Amino acid sequence: MIRLLLAGVVALTLIAGFQTYRLRGAQHEAATLAADLATAQAINEANAEAAIVHRAHIERLELAEQQWDALERDLQSIGGRDAPLSDNLAAAARRLWP
Repeated sequence: MIRLLLAGVVALTLIAGFQTYRLRGAQHEAATLAADLATAQAINEANAEAAIVHRAHIERLELAEQQWDALERDLQSIGGRDAPLSDNLAAAARRLWP
C-alpha cells in the first residue's frame, strides 16, 4: 500500500513537473508573440502615417496640375493669340514654355 502511495506521489510529482515545463514554454512563447505583435503594430502605424503624407502629396500634385491646366486653357482662349506679345508677356511665356 505504501509503495502504491509512493508511486502515486512520484507520478503526481512528474506530472506537475512536466506541466510546469509546458507552462514556462507557453509563457515564453506568449512573451515572444507579444513582442512580435508590438513590432507589427509599430510598423503598421508608421505605414499609416506614410500613407497619409503620400496622399496629401498626391492631392497637392493633382491640384497643381488642375491649376496649370486651367491657366493653359485661359491663355489659349485669349483673343488675338496670333498677335505678337509684349516684352513682359514674351519673357513670362519663355519662362513658362522654354
